[in-house]
Amino acid sequence: LGLLYLGIGLTVWRYLATKAGQTYDEFGGPLQILGLLLIMAGGIGILGGVAGMIRARSAGQQARLFSPLGRLLLGVALAFGIFFMIVPGYVYALTYVPMLANGHSLGDVRDLNRMAYDFHSTLKTPHPYQAPWDTWPILMRPVFFYLGGDAKIYNLGNPLIFWLGMPALAFVLYRALRFVRVRVEQGTANLAVRGRITAKEAAPLFVVLTYLGFWLPWAAQPRILFLYHYLPALAFVILALAYVVDWLWHHERRWARAVAVTFLVAVAATFAYFYPHLAAVSVPHWLDESYYWFPSWR
Repeated sequence: LGLLYLGIGLTVWRYLATKAGQTYDEFGGPLQILGLLLIMAGGIGILGGVAGMIRARSAGQQARLFSPLGRLLLGVALAFGIFFMIVPGYVYALTYVPMLANGHSLGDVRDLNRMAYDFHSTLKTPHPYQAPWDTWPILMRPVFFYLGGDAKIYNLGNPLIFWLGMPALAFVLYRALRFVRVRVEQGTANLAVRGRITAKEAAPLFVVLTYLGFWLPWAAQPRILFLYHYLPALAFVILALAYVVDWLWHHERRWARAVAVTFLVAVAATFAYFYPHLAAVSVPHWLDESYYWFPSWR
């Protein structure tokens, strides 16, 4: 099916572009977009078919094209290609379909992406509300989006979520690796790792690794940064907190459930307290002044 999609897509794209005498910068139109989508669907179909063949189980040895280790490594390579390259690229390309269907070309798409890259790679002029990547977890420097007297839109976030998120992530990592042991071998200084990670531990480990994947790459970003760049990683901080709340709720000690409830109530109260600054609600001056807990929050 993947080969069929790929063949049809290439044929449609090539035929229509040749018939119209179009260049790359002139490419556009619903039928050519359909051809492009068929090509992408074909690539996904082929990769999926190969992955299915590798994962197939047989009673004998006839259908085994690779050794167990080879199947594992190829499966990992295919999963990486599909879920970290093909699928994200496919979804990203779909966002340009309305633009292409309304008279723009692939050249316009290329130019937009080039301008976006140039903007983000050269934006180094200091800004009063910039915040380095390593200050985001402690909520050091928020961003004002709107200023209108005592009505403001302030990208502050909930301090309890930010500050308790780091201990929560550490606890989640401990829970994920609690059956894994690492020691240094005497004489060779090699690391010896033993233990296991079951499906139950894999989920919290995924949360931690994904958080780091969304956060740490910003350390190598040349442009100036702001707190809102932390938002994708913050989603996994919230997942870590939810894991801790669930663990407390099902803990055998009575105090654990009380801690979970106290945390949820405190988070809700903090959100209500800061809501005027999140939604440009006018408040008395004394209440507005109470929001700046630290000088860096002004």
